[in-house]
Amino acid sequence: MLKKAIAILILAVLLFTTVGYRVIISLQQWKADKALVATINDGAYNQNLLLTIKVPINIPYQNSWTSFERVEGEIEIEGVHYTYVQRKIENDTLILQCLPNTGRNDIKKAATKYFASINDLDNQSRQNSSKSSLAKAFKVEFIGGNIWSVTGFIKQKLTYPKCLNDHYKSIALAQIFSPPKQVA
Repeated sequence: MLKKAIAILILAVLLFTTVGYRVIISLQQWKADKALVATINDGAYNQNLLLTIKVPINIPYQNSWTSFERVEGEIEIEGVHYTYVQRKIENDTLILQCLPNTGRNDIKKAATKYFASINDLDNQSRQNSSKSSLAKAFKVEFIGGNIWSVTGFIKQKLTYPKCLNDHYKSIALAQIFSPPKQVA
């Protein structure tokens, strides 16, 4: 009976370490989001912290709005979470005003730091630095540089006869990098 209890306890700890922390972090992020939305709905936020995003839109017969309206949602820009506060359409531009969700950002940073320390990523990155540089050198030397760029892809993949190769490369690059012809 004691062995069953110990086995169940060990499985419970294992389950909590694999799933429990993620559930707790998700709940904390949900609480932070809920608190920020309540602050926005009450109007108790600092107007100076608003980030304005302008998005061009092309909707025929669109009227400009005279004032902003409340909108819900969020966006992540360069790892920072923002919560939409209000929006407005002026001529051909959608104007979104957002607040940084500092609570969610702090929780995300703490979770990333915690999971990195639990998985020992800091020590592994120090130990594998020589291996990764060797792998990078191998890739660059034998694959031929940046294969994800368009020009690198064209240089790697086009296999025409030698006399035609430069001609087709110039056509392909001209088609990719030149703007379309203007039709009056």
